[in-house]
Amino acid sequence: MFDYNIKMDHDIVGIHNPYSFTFVRALISRDADILEIEGLPRDVVRYSLNRGETTDIDLRLLLQRIFADRYKNPPSTEQKFIGTPIVSTNLKFTTKKWKDNNKKETITLSTFSGWLPIADSTENMKHMKGKRVAPPNVGKPYFSGYPQVDYYCTKINANTVPLTVSFWTERHRLSITVGDDSFYPREEITRIVDECGIFLRWRTRYGSWGYWLFSEDFERELKTKNRGSWDARYKEGAMERKHLGLEVTEEWRLTSSVPVLANEIEEVRDLYTSNEVYLYTGPREGMYFERNFFTQWERVEVMAGTVKFNEPSSTYDISVNIGRLRGETRKMT
Repeated sequence: MFDYNIKMDHDIVGIHNPYSFTFVRALISRDADILEIEGLPRDVVRYSLNRGETTDIDLRLLLQRIFADRYKNPPSTEQKFIGTPIVSTNLKFTTKKWKDNNKKETITLSTFSGWLPIADSTENMKHMKGKRVAPPNVGKPYFSGYPQVDYYCTKINANTVPLTVSFWTERHRLSITVGDDSFYPREEITRIVDECGIFLRWRTRYGSWGYWLFSEDFERELKTKNRGSWDARYKEGAMERKHLGLEVTEEWRLTSSVPVLANEIEEVRDLYTSNEVYLYTGPREGMYFERNFFTQWERVEVMAGTVKFNEPSSTYDISVNIGRLRGETRKMT
């Protein structure tokens, strides 16, 4: 890394993986004590530099903060970003040194910047540009009557600066062109499943969405958790135990009547490790469009699941337990 503007021409970086670069002392930054990195306006992260020639710096937490802000405050001109897992972010670097041994004031030595494509994923997504955001060679089933969108990665020129971006579109769409790339989502569909059932979506390790349809016949179990109690003492000396209430979780055990094919299992397995899983609560309809994709979903938690991956097979049987928070009963006020 040098004192000039730097070119950060990397593959797309997954923000949940360690991502580090090496700061090398050079030119007017040779005497630097501090490196500041600004990923969001007025949000500066400060790193202390080693006295040696190099310092390794992990950007993972800084990049996660950038994504958290984008989800919370999507740009008004790009509302669809609320579901977009990839963005090119501009990082501003500033090197400084302490003015004196009191270490209260600093002197700025240099400022430079660079673009970095990042993704809400646990994969550093190599070779994603110009493709659907998904595991390599994975199958693409279409569940008729249920809302499904896919993410695609491309490059656009924004003020003459090439940026890596992603967009999402309906899984059944015939074609779409963005930037320099044309995509044909419908041609990628590997099979159509025309059944009714319990429909889930989840965030995959690539930052996109995975989908599966489970059987309408499932087991339902209510589980309660005591929120605690306290002992009330009255003037007469009597005591009474007061309960703070119960938290009720409804757990569903889902099984799939649709066998998972060998070329689909790689994406389905992410269901069991995803921290973002949703249950579709709307009706089954003939066709869904992107404008209403994010409506009528309820966030759930994966409680347990079963699928055997260790032996190669042409089909796989899967099951999963999901938890739905049903709220509190008999809560003290």
